[in-house]
Amino acid sequence: MDILARRGIPMLATKKLLLRARVEGDFPAYQRLMASQHAESMGGPFSKRATWGGAFCHDIVRWSLFGHGALMVDHRDTGMCVGQVDINDGPLFPEKGFAELVYEDYKGFGYATEAVAALRDRAGGALGYGGLVSYIAPSNLASIKVAERLEMALDPTAPEQDPGGPVHRHGSKA
Repeated sequence: MDILARRGIPMLATKKLLLRARVEGDFPAYQRLMASQHAESMGGPFSKRATWGGAFCHDIVRWSLFGHGALMVDHRDTGMCVGQVDINDGPLFPEKGFAELVYEDYKGFGYATEAVAALRDRAGGALGYGGLVSYIAPSNLASIKVAERLEMALDPTAPEQDPGGPVHRHGSKA
């Protein structure tokens, strides 16, 4: 049995995408994104050290701690990794929440929306999570559009992750 399958990390397939466990070979592209200005909405840009321990490895560990975490997003036809999607949890997040990132060359093709929808469906079904949120920086217009396409409503009563950061909610609590 594959080590990733033993850890309970699923593989999800959509029409265009394959969502899979993170491997070491994913780090270079991930690190470039996290070192760029595109990481500002996540508190970055980040150093290589911070990206490795504070994000890349952390996202893998969450599978052991919480039964969910990050999945890399590959284009099914080309095999190219286009980004990642995940469910955040833990003491830094008031509620379980979706997050997505798409690498610069792959923005605008609907990959984030398709990947979040697939993870949302798994979260609602196999994991039994309803009412998940997205903590989106007001400057992150692309993620706000993903939330709107997925009919995630602003929830002004939700606890914020960061002061002034709007919370978009999927499901029955909004």
